Amino acid sequence: RIRKYSNAQIAVGFGIKNREDVKTVHKYADIAVVGSEVVRFIKTHQTNITSLRMYLKTFTQSLLS
Repeated sequence: RIRKYSNAQIAVGFGIKNREDVKTVHKYADIAVVGSEVVRFIKTHQTNITSLRMYLKTFTQSLLS
């Protein structure tokens, strides 16, 4: 419905944690935000920045492949 009123890109970011979620969101939105999954990883792993970068690289590749 919102596309009827605006040309702005639409972002959705609730509960997105894997490739299937991104595919579903992409039917309705231009951008998928995966913030909660990153926060979950940090809380679970008490990680350092190097580990987080590696996780984000792998995670992003899995969403795009």
